[in-house]
Amino acid sequence: MSNYEIKGWCPGALRPMLSGDGAIVRIRPNAGRLTAAQLAVIARLAETSGNGTAELSNRGNIQLRGIADGAVATVQAALAAAGLLDQNLEQEARRNIVVTPFEDSAADLALQLEQELQHAPALPGKFGFAIDTGHVRVLADVSADIRLERADTGELLLRADGCALGVPVAAEHAAQRAVQLAAWFAQSGGKRMKQHLAEGHALPQEFAPQRLPVNSAAALQPGPVGNGFLIGFAFGVMDMTALNALVACQTAIRTTPWRMVLVEGPCNVLAIPGAVLNADEPLMRVDACVGAPGCQQANGETRQLARALAPYLPAGQRLHVSGCAKGCAQTGYAAHTLLATNSGYALFDGRGFSTPPDRTLTRQQILANPSRLFENR
Repeated sequence: MSNYEIKGWCPGALRPMLSGDGAIVRIRPNAGRLTAAQLAVIARLAETSGNGTAELSNRGNIQLRGIADGAVATVQAALAAAGLLDQNLEQEARRNIVVTPFEDSAADLALQLEQELQHAPALPGKFGFAIDTGHVRVLADVSADIRLERADTGELLLRADGCALGVPVAAEHAAQRAVQLAAWFAQSGGKRMKQHLAEGHALPQEFAPQRLPVNSAAALQPGPVGNGFLIGFAFGVMDMTALNALVACQTAIRTTPWRMVLVEGPCNVLAIPGAVLNADEPLMRVDACVGAPGCQQANGETRQLARALAPYLPAGQRLHVSGCAKGCAQTGYAAHTLLATNSGYALFDGRGFSTPPDRTLTRQQILANPSRLFENR
């Protein structure tokens, strides 16, 4: 199909990852929040040291691409001065936390968890936490190994991914208990929690599941919310005009795992170039990795093709365009997947790459009749 390399770890600010267009520096905002001053620093670095864009990841992080080897130290120094750099690699790797943007108390809990994680044992490269403490869950489809959620009684729950039930915890001890659960996981040799439990490893009695979490919310869409405005960006990419417009608002933002940011204060969102403000915009149902030439492992271009196909995507369905079989950038189930290969683009249904493709088409064939791609599927 196509060859690719699984790194087994994600890029960070202290540990950039080399790609086809330079280094990727991924910034993990504390508790998913950025002040206006911090956003201004990121925008400046994107312009002076990167490729002129900042990308929103599906874990609520922001990454800069195209960083030259000689500029990495300069970028790191600027991030450190802005309070956006961890003290060491171990701290950065452990601080893999996705936070709901809709609950102020979740931010406080995330900061407590960050502190507790400084004393945690080494964890697998992609091991992560989700803090999803609203009256409905909004992070249920986001990858995480340990979750802090609510029960329908209002209690805080600590839940291991793969378990339907969680154990009630007091708010003042929740972060400590989450790290204790992570320590058990590490000591028992796990890689990902859901798989670990499926293989027969039983949780310690103190974490025995007891109660169901609250229901999940419907998919989040751009638009006004109780504490601000959710602004989307196609493929999560903010160019310099968008970044500068956000900076001009002089307001804090909250990052999300949905290719959107939540603007907290007053801001003329209509003046932000490239911003997706319409809940019906099909581009928000299209995932695409950076593709070639930005990624060394990609077998073809992705985002221009994805943008061209978006208007033809049937309502309620998702499209994923991937440069290789690693499937980066996918945010959830996709009814249609186009995989770039050495011989064209292989079309898969929602079962993914484990099954033979329906057919393989050239770029020209796809663009000659885009609507046909989604017919009878």
